[in-house]
Amino acid sequence: MISRAELDALFREDDKARAEHAHWMAQREPVASPLVQRNGGDHGLVFKTTNNARVDAPAVDGEAFCFTDEQFDALAYVVNELRAEWQRDIAKALSAAKNSDDDYVIDLPRGFIRRRHGSAA
Repeated sequence: MISRAELDALFREDDKARAEHAHWMAQREPVASPLVQRNGGDHGLVFKTTNNARVDAPAVDGEAFCFTDEQFDALAYVVNELRAEWQRDIAKALSAAKNSDDDYVIDLPRGFIRRRHGSAA
């Protein structure tokens, strides 16, 4: 166990170290100027100016999104093929569900949920 005299010595050393650190911090010169300046108001607000403000998107040229006839035909073909594939997949899933023998309900075990009628059982 630590004695009262040892505690007093530790506290004195800590106080001395803290005082030296505070003196050192007070004598230090700032590394650089502050990034922002506080205004002279009473509310302590910080006003900043930025050069990366949001810029409106440029106007879209109507001709930029026009497809050629070949591109349009290729897109139409891909969309129709995907639609047919999805319809085949849906039909296959429905027919598998109709022909499945796995359609059953799993009941909870007897006594899983007990009713209590006002008295502790």
